[in-house]
Order: sequence, then structure tokens, then C-alpha cells
Amino acid sequence: MAKSSYKIPYGLNASYADMEIAVRTDDGLGFKPLPLKIILVYLAGIVGCIWMIMRSYVRYGTIPEKILFAVVWAMFLLLLCKYDDTQRMQFSLVPTLFYYLPRSARVVMTRRSSSVNGFYAVAGIKNVTDRGLISWADGTYGFMYRVIGSASILLFKDDQKAILDRVEAYYKKVSPEYEHIWITVKSSQAVYKQVAALTDLYKDLEETDEDLKNLLEEQFDT
Repeated sequence: MAKSSYKIPYGLNASYADMEIAVRTDDGLGFKPLPLKIILVYLAGIVGCIWMIMRSYVRYGTIPEKILFAVVWAMFLLLLCKYDDTQRMQFSLVPTLFYYLPRSARVVMTRRSSSVNGFYAVAGIKNVTDRGLISWADGTYGFMYRVIGSASILLFKDDQKAILDRVEAYYKKVSPEYEHIWITVKSSQAVYKQVAALTDLYKDLEETDEDLKNLLEEQFDT
């Protein structure tokens, strides 16, 4: 026989320590609901503060010094136990803070001569083959293409329309579960490559025609 009711869990990643408890009077006055683990940490912090004042070297201090110690202790307790937007206590970020203290952990070098491990860790890349196949850390795959083109404002209107039409036609054919990541760079025109190509073309001429040579020389000068 089927059950008449089913229990709905508080959350898939929540435990009894995340259960909120409201400390209020019969009139509805009191503190806002707090998770059980927050209350336990506050109680442990208060007990720890009392122990430090009564049993540690702090007991040899004067009354104002003990009050100052208790105030500073309470401020740190509130700061470290405060929830962030992801419902984590601030003290859980302390190890991460120490990890980011070295400059090498806060800077990713992207030069050609630098190691790619830092960039891989930031981008979530596991491996990249020589053919451009990318293996991501989550188990998915991708492919890298190098597209060379011109985005100059001096393009003719017909050329602009042709480029936009080709891009639109490409996106219509692509499946919606694919993701595109564009990395755009701005660089000067690679003139040395054009000069090298013209030089090879000049050397490979099968006919010693002066008009062809003059045409290549004109392109070379341009």
C-alpha cells in the first residue's frame, strides 16, 4: 500500500547541523533563525573565551585587559562564523587566503615561454593535443580553431553583410548544446609573412616575364 505522505528533505547537501532554530519568546520576539552549527560554534567560542580568561595567561591581566580581550575575541568570532552568499562560514576561507599569499598563486603567466599549467588550472583544462583537441576537467571535450580575419571599420557594406550572413548560417547549423568561447586579440598586420609569400612566389616563377616580375615588385613595394 502506498504511503499517504512523503518526507521532503531540507536539502540534498544539508545535514542536521544546517537545521535552523529560532530562539524567540511567546510574543514572537527574539533572534532570527540560525543554523544549529552556528549556535554550537558560538557556544564553543564563548566557552573558549571563558577558558582563556580563567585558565590561560590572560588571567594575569587587569580587568580592562580582560574586557578588551573578550571584545576582540567576540569580534573575531562573529567575523569568522559569518555566512557568505554561498552559505559557508568565513573561517573556511582562511586556508584559501593563505594559499593566495604567494605572488605565484595570484598571477598567471600567459607568455609563450611560460608554463601552461597555471592557465590550465584557471580555465579548467586537463589537456590540449597538438591537433587542438581540448580535454576539460569535467570530462567534456572541445576543439580549438584559429580564425584569422579582419574586423576593420573600413570594410565595405557588402563585405560586412557577407560576413554576418556566413556567421548566422553557421550558428543555424550548430547544435544548441555546443558552447563557443571566443578569445579575440588585436595585432598589427603580419607584413613579414606576406613578404615571405611574395618572395617564394617570385622564386617559383616558371616564366621569366617582365610584366609578372613588375607586378610582384609592385605588390612587394605596397
